[in-house]
Amino acid sequence: MRNQIRCGDRDLQRLPAGTLLGAIHADAQVSMTRFMSSYLILSTLVAIFSESATYRFIIDVKLFYLIVIFNVLLMLYLAAIQLNRRLALWIGYMSTVNIVAAFYYQDTERLSFWLPQIIGILICAIYFSSFFALFKRALPLVWEFYLRASCWLCLLGIPLYVLRAYSGDLRYHSVMTEPAQFAAILIPAFSYLYHRRTFERSRFLIVLISLLFAQSLIGYIGILLCIFLNTRKSASRILGSALLILTLATLSYSANNEIARRVNDTVKAFTTLSVTGTNLSTFAFFTNMYVTIQSLREYPLFGVGLGGHVRSIEKHFWNVEGLEFFDYRNQEPLNERDANSLALRLLSEQGILGFSVFLLLLFWGRARLDENDRAISNGILAYFFLALLRGGHYFPPVMYFFFVLYLRMSLGNARTGGV
Repeated sequence: MRNQIRCGDRDLQRLPAGTLLGAIHADAQVSMTRFMSSYLILSTLVAIFSESATYRFIIDVKLFYLIVIFNVLLMLYLAAIQLNRRLALWIGYMSTVNIVAAFYYQDTERLSFWLPQIIGILICAIYFSSFFALFKRALPLVWEFYLRASCWLCLLGIPLYVLRAYSGDLRYHSVMTEPAQFAAILIPAFSYLYHRRTFERSRFLIVLISLLFAQSLIGYIGILLCIFLNTRKSASRILGSALLILTLATLSYSANNEIARRVNDTVKAFTTLSVTGTNLSTFAFFTNMYVTIQSLREYPLFGVGLGGHVRSIEKHFWNVEGLEFFDYRNQEPLNERDANSLALRLLSEQGILGFSVFLLLLFWGRARLDENDRAISNGILAYFFLALLRGGHYFPPVMYFFFVLYLRMSLGNARTGGV
């Protein structure tokens, strides 16, 4: 089935980059020059790893935005524009609900928050849908490029880690802005390489060691998720996997003071329902969770509208218990625009129905795949689980690369050859 990735060929990792680019060009669905196809592959890889390439000029100008917008125009020139049907349904649902709610509640300000968000989502969804449709016969080669880029990202972090260590920063995150982002983008690669660790030991160790040195709770959760999802489902294997996960979680808590502090502060915040004495991560999550709960009480089914979480922050943030004892940033909100968590943001802005639609979209994409492909699918599922926990942006650089790949690997797409 051409739409499914057929990874696991040991020869792929031995091929020079130029040979891989030539093979991808030969399998492209639209006639174009080799330079153009190589540019699309390489620029897309740069884009998905470019989170830290941001310049503040009135708004955040990101390298990712510039590349994607230019590449969408290039796809238009090639007459290769497409939009994944399932993403189109999701975008259509969000738009319909927000427009109807704006007029029903006589709150047209909702539309001013909805418009920039839906434009960003639509552009990213269109580009990556078009990209994977254009190279659908070469998905194993595209995946191989992602694996190589992930390993280079890890290796590039070595000199940066040494330089940062002099200033006291001992958390490994290469060129990414923070360890959690670094860990999240590597999780699908880790899932695949963990499954193939016997054959790809060196790349597996590079990614694993990098994730461990990131000292990110999100990264450690991702590792444990991948181990569990890639365990064959038998009673003995599940029990063994559970014991391994419990052991690793205990060791992480005992050996890493930062992780122990965050876990302890989070437990304390939930038991006392107060942010008094918490760290910044717990403060951001707990305050946004409180605001989300208040939003759901007002608009349980459809939420406050796409992009509207910031309005809920303005309304409810100051009622959080313990703010008077928290002196950071003069008690200002943290992550007020993205809710610190995709799950919280979806619930706040799109309500229980919108959150359920997103989960349905994820599990609708689950596929019956061979073992190598299932490891990729599991890794992408783990990435989205981490995004639901941490990181509420609707269009971070890597999200739609993984999202469209995940949907294209589904059984339905493989049978029909559709998008």
